Amino acid sequence: MFNVKKVLVATLCVTMTFSLAACSVGKKKSKNLVSSQGEASSSKRGEYKSKVTKLADYKSLTIGESSVEVTDEFKANVKSTFLSSSTMNINTEHVGKADRAVETGDVVNIDYVGKIDGKEFDGGSAEGYNLQIGSSTFIDGFEDGLVGAKPGETKDLNLKFPDEYGNEDVAGKDVVFTVTVNYIEDFSDEFIKDNTENFSYFFLQYFSMYEKVSNLDEYNKTLEKCYKANVAVTQLMENIVDNSEVEFDDNEVNSYIEKIKKMYTEQAEQYGTTFEDMLSNYGYTEDYFNEQCKKSFKQIIILNEIAKENEISIDNDDYNEVIQCVVDNSNGQYATIADYEEAYDKTDLWNSVLFAKVYVLFADVIKVVPDEEATTYISPDSETEAADSTEETTVAAESDEAATEETAETSETAETTE
Repeated sequence: MFNVKKVLVATLCVTMTFSLAACSVGKKKSKNLVSSQGEASSSKRGEYKSKVTKLADYKSLTIGESSVEVTDEFKANVKSTFLSSSTMNINTEHVGKADRAVETGDVVNIDYVGKIDGKEFDGGSAEGYNLQIGSSTFIDGFEDGLVGAKPGETKDLNLKFPDEYGNEDVAGKDVVFTVTVNYIEDFSDEFIKDNTENFSYFFLQYFSMYEKVSNLDEYNKTLEKCYKANVAVTQLMENIVDNSEVEFDDNEVNSYIEKIKKMYTEQAEQYGTTFEDMLSNYGYTEDYFNEQCKKSFKQIIILNEIAKENEISIDNDDYNEVIQCVVDNSNGQYATIADYEEAYDKTDLWNSVLFAKVYVLFADVIKVVPDEEATTYISPDSETEAADSTEETTVAAESDEAATEETAETSETAETTE
């Protein structure tokens, strides 16, 4: 069953709305997103009757330098997630080739020949096969056996098919796979240029930011900017919301709560339960749920106010470019932007595109300081306040979770069964 606590956290995190939409490509969809708001109460996108009466001084916020450090491990995880994606049509004509030994997480191009009792068997061989090491795509021992191998090296892997393997002809039998590592896939200037649109979709999917890159230097700088923005949003947004004041329009708030409740009611029904039982099972009350929804709606109002204050806006061309990017990467599920808008509320999508630009602002204005000097909030009416503790969430974790949902097609012989 889906995790209600996680759902309620997601309700608050409307800043991640677009990545939630993008990551759900290929799954059954609700008509509403986490950040749905009633269009009946908004005459124009981004205009609400609810108004900000006091906005926190977000430009004075600081975050610790260690929290925004883009480590080599993180870069490697992002790279392997991109290269192993099955939702994008990646052009590998000019893919880079790393000159080092194979590591867990690498995407390697291999040739392999499998033999049982010295004889090849159907489906046991392939040439030019791309395999992510550590994905558990092949039988136990295959991927681990390639760790440490260098491009051009050939290894014999003495393995055994599981007794419960799906193909009875090979189940439980000893097998020798002779594997040649052709190369380890890597990024290069030409590769990034060939896949500019794919990288835009990737940044949108995992970082909720629509960015364009055409070479390796731009990619690295954009990755750092997106990571900083997401850390800032994760660590600071709740404090911005708590220290801002909004005069609510009751109709807007109630409409928003009802739309989210309807979405989760539909999800609960898919799991054979009710909305009320779902909350009860996790110790939550409907009053608590409504409170979190109202806080989420407050965040929407505040982000729109920040956009206005900084003259950040989007037009139809901006909106269509981003949504078309998602449509193009929907594996044919959506043929047009209109089709996508049938699944997701247009106001939500418009806000998501707009908020992506607000995140860029956060990356620019929020200062990075030594950890011991970091604050999470500076009130416009007082001196620095003590930092509130927040639950730490990284984009890397989201990327890993999304990556586990992507399963590349494999040969029948090499595929593992669960």
